[in-house]
Amino acid sequence: MSKYSNEELNKHRDGPQKFCYAVHVIFNVLLFLSGLGFGLLVGFTDAEAGILLGIILGFGFALAYDLYMLPYVIAHKRALENQAIIFLVSLFFGGTGIVWIICLILSFSGDKIAVKNTET
Repeated sequence: MSKYSNEELNKHRDGPQKFCYAVHVIFNVLLFLSGLGFGLLVGFTDAEAGILLGIILGFGFALAYDLYMLPYVIAHKRALENQAIIFLVSLFFGGTGIVWIICLILSFSGDKIAVKNTET
């Protein structure tokens, strides 16, 4: 585990790394909302069942996306410098399976973000 806190690491993350994390969070929210909307649309005759189905589908869509993007989540948590590359490759080519496994291996290896010591 890193000896630096998330706040310290976030100061040293560059633009593409912050952008990829924002896109990841937005995709998660949109997938949850689309599952919720689909559940409400399918269960329009019974409101309670539609809401329950929507919540289950929303969490299911978001969980499926998180499993698909697992290499990026690991790279982000480990604060790797190449996390933006892992995000883009996983997003566009991860469905092939082999590329997803390569990205997963890369997320466990690689250089961490260099944190400059600001203490005097």
